[in-house]
Amino acid sequence: MKIILTGATGFLGTQLLEYFFEKNYQVVIIKRRSTNLKPLVERFGKLEAWDNEGDELNDLFRIHPDLDTIVHAATDYGRDSASPTKTFWANEAFPVKLLDLAIQHKVKLFVNMDTFFNTQLRKTEYDYLGAYTLSKRHFQEWGKHCSDAGRIRFVNLRLFHLYGSGDAHDKFVSSIVKRCLAGEEIDLTDGEQKRDFIGLCLKISLMLEAVNHLNH
Repeated sequence: MKIILTGATGFLGTQLLEYFFEKNYQVVIIKRRSTNLKPLVERFGKLEAWDNEGDELNDLFRIHPDLDTIVHAATDYGRDSASPTKTFWANEAFPVKLLDLAIQHKVKLFVNMDTFFNTQLRKTEYDYLGAYTLSKRHFQEWGKHCSDAGRIRFVNLRLFHLYGSGDAHDKFVSSIVKRCLAGEEIDLTDGEQKRDFIGLCLKISLMLEAVNHLNH
C-alpha cells in the first residue's frame, strides 16, 4: 500500500510512520519547507518527503499515480497569538488542496484526524482555540461535501485525549502526571466534565484496521 502522510514529525504522526513501516507500506511524507526531518531520518533511515508549497504537490501526484490513501495528521493549534492566516492555511487551505488533488488523481481514501474540540458541547469552552477549531471544522465539512458527492471516500477520525510514550511534556496528561509526581499543588475544576482518553497504541491499531478495511 502506498500512503501519503502529513504531520509526520508530530506525536501522532511519528507513531503512524513507525507502524506504516512495520506493515511494509510505502510512505510519502508531505511537510512544511521549514520542517526539520533529521530526527526522523536518524530513527527510520532514508525518507521520501515533499514540501507542501509551490508546485511540489502537483509533481508528487504526477510521479506517484498509484497512491492508495492519504492520512492527514498535520495541524496548527493557532496558539501564542499566531496569525489566523497561518492557521487557516495549515488546517483548511492546504488540506483542501490536498483533497482536490486526491480526487483528481483518483486516490481511494482520505483519512482526516479531527479534534474533539469540534464537538458541539465544547465549542464555547475553548474560545482561545477559535481559529484552530473553526478551520478544522471547515475542512471536515469540505471532506463530507466531497464524500457525499461520491468524489472520494473521506473518513473523519475525531481524536479525543491521546496519551502515550513520547508525548510533549506540556500536554495535559503528561503535565498532570509530572506535577503529581513532583508533589505540586494543582488548581483543578470540580471534575464534572466528561473526557475520553485513548492510548496512542490503541488509536494507531484502530486506524490501521480502518485503513485496511476501507482499502479492501
